[in-house]
Amino acid sequence: MKEMDLFWKSKSAILMLLISGVGIVLFLGVTAVFPFKSTLFNMLYGKPISQALEGASVPSVELGIEGTGEKHLNLASPETSLKLVWKTSNVKSCTGKAWGLSEKDESWSGIKDPNGGEFKTGNLTKNSAYVYTIDCANEFGDAEGDSVVINVGTPKLSQNPYITLMEVSVNSETFDVNKPVKVSLNDEIKISWASLNLNTSYSICFATGSWPTKYQNASRTNISETFKISDPKVYRYSLYCSSEAGITRKTVTITPGLI
Repeated sequence: MKEMDLFWKSKSAILMLLISGVGIVLFLGVTAVFPFKSTLFNMLYGKPISQALEGASVPSVELGIEGTGEKHLNLASPETSLKLVWKTSNVKSCTGKAWGLSEKDESWSGIKDPNGGEFKTGNLTKNSAYVYTIDCANEFGDAEGDSVVINVGTPKLSQNPYITLMEVSVNSETFDVNKPVKVSLNDEIKISWASLNLNTSYSICFATGSWPTKYQNASRTNISETFKISDPKVYRYSLYCSSEAGITRKTVTITPGLI
């Protein structure tokens, strides 16, 4: 009887050892396979374009009027000065540019701190649309840019400006501007736009980002520009139209052979 008990106990011990061994093998197999599968998955299914373009390397800048949270401001009477504030991310260089109708604040124009900063405007004493734009970039491409418009000596209107069309065509093929447009280097690119509700004395359209022409006169409401790009980076073209009633913007992203 004792011999039978010893026999079954030894059988059980051997079985337990076999089960433990199988478990260890399975564990090692799973831990070895899953990292490989994860790597393979990442290789086969890379980031979507939208995520790739919004990655850590993409530059961005935001410009605003301190204390208001606004990018468009109507002043019924002249102001001595206002303070502008800009914030950046992944930026290597920034440039400010000033536009206007009857007057512009040239003290804003020039190199700006790529880490962000503050700026006190000049005296805003003329009845004019004062436009402040900022463009930033790094080695991977251009930011969309940003802007502030201060209308001095005007009441607020209710009919906002409206960009009715923004279209990109490459070698005569038209693309949807709501997603990145992929092109080849030295392709001929044409950007067209049209707008409405820009018939007031404070109406103005202007551009930031990668535009070859940085300023557009509001009296021309159907515009086309044709150009070529030669560097493999991200290009962004932002168009703004502003009046006493408000400001509107459209942006298109072009990626030459990147994605």
